[in-house]
Amino acid sequence: MPKKKLVLIDGHAIIHRAFHAIPSLTTAKGELVSGVYGFCLILLNVLKEIKPTHIVVALDVGGETVRHKQFKEYKAHRVKAPEELHNQVPRIKEVLKAFNIPVFLKRGYEADDIIGTLARQAEKYQNLETIIVTGDLDTLQLVSPKVKVFTMRRGLTDTVIYDEKNVLARYGFGPKEVVDFKALRGDPSDNIPGVKGVGEKTATELIKKYKNIEQIYQALEKGKIDLSSRYQELLLNQKKEALLSKKLATILVDLNISLDLNKAELKDYERDKALKLFQELGFKSLLSKLPSSKVEIDLQGSLFSKNNQTKKKNHGNYQLIDDRRGFEILAKKLKLAKYFVFDTETDTLGGELIGISFAFKEKEAYYLPLIGGDSEFYLKTLKPIFGSNKYKKIGHNLKYDCLILSKHGIKVEGLEFDTMLAAYILNPGKR
Repeated sequence: MPKKKLVLIDGHAIIHRAFHAIPSLTTAKGELVSGVYGFCLILLNVLKEIKPTHIVVALDVGGETVRHKQFKEYKAHRVKAPEELHNQVPRIKEVLKAFNIPVFLKRGYEADDIIGTLARQAEKYQNLETIIVTGDLDTLQLVSPKVKVFTMRRGLTDTVIYDEKNVLARYGFGPKEVVDFKALRGDPSDNIPGVKGVGEKTATELIKKYKNIEQIYQALEKGKIDLSSRYQELLLNQKKEALLSKKLATILVDLNISLDLNKAELKDYERDKALKLFQELGFKSLLSKLPSSKVEIDLQGSLFSKNNQTKKKNHGNYQLIDDRRGFEILAKKLKLAKYFVFDTETDTLGGELIGISFAFKEKEAYYLPLIGGDSEFYLKTLKPIFGSNKYKKIGHNLKYDCLILSKHGIKVEGLEFDTMLAAYILNPGKR
């Protein structure tokens, strides 16, 4: 029996990561949607890469949590999230509703606690692997033989999956000790005090040798600890802070919530609704990433036919280029083509370049997103292709496409045919 996969998304962490990773992005009506776009990009990548059978999103309610009752200064130094970010959360809920993805919220607790509880409940199911999708590393303490963490290293597309082996390779100790490490070192972002004067190196050595805070203090109080008198004094004087820090850093796994796998099952979603919402938000570059359903979607996101919902046709080969291997294959094909059609995608009219579409055969097209660490490499490779008269270029409103590419130092040569100009010549009086 194929293994089932449950994805638990830390919506709070992903929204924040997306909001700060993507430059200001607005709809045609001026609505700020950069956080929504980034969240959708990550969600669609997760569906494609992980291929979950079940999925749940956890969100923060806001306000004080149980940790504020334990320590009034918890997260006190954190800058309050801007109103522009909060205003995008309802849009994200619209997206999740269209995808039929259940959302968990619990007043007084954080999204991490919801995820921790659901992850531990999921471990009881046979043949079920759990992957936590998040923007920070606090959830590494939850990693186990049946739980992994999928997170971002840089931006939104450079991702890594942590299992027990990878946690050990990164820190030198296992997932269970991550919370004790944080209790010693502290966490400025959450204003968790830790033991002042104990840095990352010393904390790592102590955890590797003694495993946890309790055993460190047991050895210390028995005079059986291999540590300088300075560090012994720091630890003894701040025992209360160390134990409190561990409590604050520990993700709760016993909330009064229940994982319902039937409700979490990833079923056929409302693709029409998602399609309409993405169009309203101006997410043209994400349309081709929407999972297949009954409705066929053109790469340009403009031609939809209700009649096609019930007819089986060969709609062609449309590919999303989302890694270097795929891009290198595309670049080779472009160099072998005598001519190709291309179209630039921007976040707003005349705005930032976020992708390029290519076609050189009937019923075959490619879309290359230009968001992430490899964008510069892609454009550098494409520059001589665009700049050569050897390859003839066809497009619609090529003047605009050339202007957008010129902002990235690319001069387009070999312009062959512009369908917008042709349409004007055929119907000069029609706008």
